[in-house]
Amino acid sequence: MRSRNCVVIGFAFALVAGVALAQTIPNWTAPPTWTPSKGMTATTMADLSNPVPFIPVTPCRVADTRNPNGAYGGPALVGALTRSFTIAGQCGIPSGAEAVSFNFTITGGTAAGDLRFYPAGSVLPLVSTINWGPTTGTLANAAVVPLGTAGAITVKNDSAASVHLIIDVNGYYARSINSNEFLGIYGNLLSGGVIYGYNSSTSGGDTSGVRGLVPSGGGGASGVLGEYYGSAAGYGVQGRIGTSAAAGAAAVFGVGANTGTITFGVLGLSGNTTNDAAGVMGRDGSTLPVITNLIGSCGTRGEGGGRGVVGVAGPSGWGVTGISVNASGNLQQWGIVGYGTSYGLYAYGNSGASGTKSFVEPHPTDARKVIRYVSLEGPEAGTYFRGKGRIVGGQAIIEVPESFRIVTDEEGLTVQVTPIGRSVAVSVASYDLNEIMVEGTRDVEFFYLVQGVRKAFKDFQPIAPGEEFKPRFPDETMPAYLTPEAQRRLIANGTYNEDGTVNMNTAERLGWAQQWREQEAAAKKAAEEAAAKQAAEPTTGGQNTQQP
Repeated sequence: MRSRNCVVIGFAFALVAGVALAQTIPNWTAPPTWTPSKGMTATTMADLSNPVPFIPVTPCRVADTRNPNGAYGGPALVGALTRSFTIAGQCGIPSGAEAVSFNFTITGGTAAGDLRFYPAGSVLPLVSTINWGPTTGTLANAAVVPLGTAGAITVKNDSAASVHLIIDVNGYYARSINSNEFLGIYGNLLSGGVIYGYNSSTSGGDTSGVRGLVPSGGGGASGVLGEYYGSAAGYGVQGRIGTSAAAGAAAVFGVGANTGTITFGVLGLSGNTTNDAAGVMGRDGSTLPVITNLIGSCGTRGEGGGRGVVGVAGPSGWGVTGISVNASGNLQQWGIVGYGTSYGLYAYGNSGASGTKSFVEPHPTDARKVIRYVSLEGPEAGTYFRGKGRIVGGQAIIEVPESFRIVTDEEGLTVQVTPIGRSVAVSVASYDLNEIMVEGTRDVEFFYLVQGVRKAFKDFQPIAPGEEFKPRFPDETMPAYLTPEAQRRLIANGTYNEDGTVNMNTAERLGWAQQWREQEAAAKKAAEEAAAKQAAEPTTGGQNTQQP
C-alpha cells in the first residue's frame, strides 16, 4: 500500500501539544482559513480574496537569535531597525505558501517596545504583533503573517533596546498543496455535511456549489470522487433536490463532452458480479421490499412502484435498446422497446416467450372487459394467404402475392379449396410460388387457403437444446411466472425438486453446478483484484487516511 502525506483542515484545529521531531515545541491553534486582502503584494493571485485553507506541519523552529550569528540566529534584533527572515523552504513551508501560522516569542528585552511583522517588500503596518514592558521578561504571541518577496517576512523592533526573537511555525496557507499530498477535512456531525459549498448567485448557467477539475489523467481520473466505507448501506456521493426546486430539476446531472469521441454523461460501474448488483440503481419513491436473486449483475437496474425504467424517444428514435454481444464483442441479438412510430417492441433476431403471445382490443360495450386473441402456434414458421375465387369454364387461376412468394420456401406448399353452395368436385391442378390452378366440374365460387413455410426457417426444429429454463444459480427457486404445466414438467425432468428448489443431482450431472462454481470463483477473483487495486491507489478514505 503506497503511503501519502496528508494535509488536514480542522475547525479550531490543533495538533497534540508537544509534538516535534528535533525539539519539543508546544503547538498552538491556527485559524482554519486565511483571507488575503485584495492587492496584497504577498498574494500570488492578487485579484482573489477568497479564503485560503490551512495546511499544518509539525511545529518547527525557524529562527532563534539567541543562537550564534547567522541567517536564522543572532544577533538580537537591534532597536528601531528591521530584519528579514526567509520562511519559504524552511520547516516544510513550500515556496507556494501565501501566509504562515507563526508563534513569535521575545525574551531579554530591557526597555518597553513592540515588534511589527509584515511581508518582505511591503509597507510597515500601523499595528504591532507583540508588545512588552521593561520587566516583562519572556512573552509569546501567535499570528498569521503573509509571505512577501522571496518568501520572506520582515520584522521591525520598535524599541530603544535590543530584544531576542524566537520564530516557530506550525503550518501555512496555500491554494495548492505539494505533490503526493491530499487535503483532508474531518468532522463529526450527526447530520449535514462536513463541507458546504454554497453559491448564492441566481444567474444560472455554469454556477455551482462545489466544483472539481482535473486537467488530464488516466482511466481513473475524476474531478470529484466520493467513497463510502461504512458497514451499513450508504453512499459515496448523494445528490438531493430541495423542496422548493423547480420542475425538471435533477439531483445529479451528467454532461458528456461534445468532442466527437465516445463520452458519457453518467458512468456507473459495479465492482462485483454478485447477483442483483448494478452499476447504476434507479428507484422511485415507492417502498419496495429488498429484492434478491432476481437477476445477475447488471449495468443499470430500475425499480419502482410505478415504472422501473422509462425510456422516451422522439418520433423517429428508440426508447430503450437492448443488445447482446459475443466474447469478441460482435453483435448477436438486439431489441428495441419504443421503435419510432412503427413498433412498441421490435427484435433484431428471434423473440420468445414462455407464455402466450396476444393482441388486445377494447370490448365494444363493457368497459370492464377486453378482447384477447392468442397468436397461432405450431412446430414451424408458417406463412399463409387466403381469399375467394370463382371457377369459370371449369378453371380458375389464383395469383400468388409477391410478399408470400418472397418469404416462402418452394417446398411444403399446401392448398385448401372449399366450394361455396351445392356440392361440386374441385381439385388443385397445379401449384407453385407464381400461380395456383384450380379446376371444377362446374362454375362455382370457392374459398381458398394457401400455406407454406418461411424460407429462412424451413429447417426449424421445435425440440432442440436450450437453457431457457436452466436455473441461473444454485439457490434459485422455481419461477412463479411459469404456468402450472411448465412447473410440473420442470419437476418431472429433474430441473427442480417438488419444493421448488434446484435439483442439485441434475445440476451436477449436466455440468451446471461446475459452471456456477467457476462463475463464483471468477466473481471472487474480480472482487479481490478490485479491492487490491483500490488499496494500491491513492485515496482520501479508508485505512490510507491519516487523521489527526
